[in-house]
Amino acid sequence: MSGGEHFSFPLVFGPGIVGKQQHPAKSDPAGQTDETDTAHVETASADSVSPDCVTFGMPRQLLAAQGYLELATGPAARLGLAPALRRRTLRQALHLAAKCHVEKRHQPARHLLIGQSLRLLGKHRSAITSLRKASLDRLLRRDALLGLAWCQKRLGLIDEAITTITRALAAKPDDADLHYNLACYLALAMQPRAAIYELAWALELKPRLRRRAGSEADFDSLRCFEAFAALTDLTHCNRSTWPANR
Repeated sequence: MSGGEHFSFPLVFGPGIVGKQQHPAKSDPAGQTDETDTAHVETASADSVSPDCVTFGMPRQLLAAQGYLELATGPAARLGLAPALRRRTLRQALHLAAKCHVEKRHQPARHLLIGQSLRLLGKHRSAITSLRKASLDRLLRRDALLGLAWCQKRLGLIDEAITTITRALAAKPDDADLHYNLACYLALAMQPRAAIYELAWALELKPRLRRRAGSEADFDSLRCFEAFAALTDLTHCNRSTWPANR
């Protein structure tokens, strides 16, 4: 990702997450490709937004909002969707989700859609409120917390981002993306030993992240540690081999 961290989850609630327990009719922001997300979301039809019409139990408006969010972040975006059109698409997703009246059981999904749309529009402070509400749902917690930490980082709240991702890892200890993002935040917080430890876990769980880690700007403070070079297959430098305990 050009903006740091790694996202590989749906933006709302559909298929696309390997090993994720899916909410009935759910796909997640979130996934974020704001700048660099690699989300894969089930696309929903937006030709009708009647809240009474439901597919897989989800109100039609939420499914339509999910479709717009996918358009803004999925293959079309990666193939060069015009920035102005992308923003209009995100605003449409936000509008549909915000005005949709849903049952209590669908409120977390609605909050996640709103939070992810706001996050991708760069409205990080506003997104935080919705993502926190979405994180109260057990099945959406991982994705909501991942997006929440992403916003906190961009607001300079690195310690809070670390706490948020640690909370997500408590429920998903084998999630490579969570370990990777935690490594990013720890590196920014000048905790190199902990950052390299988390990065090692991420690469063990998902080796293909190694290429991304090698060029990750968030890891600039780690580049002269031989342990980081070994993990990322970089040329070893002649400085400290492992960060000293802090």
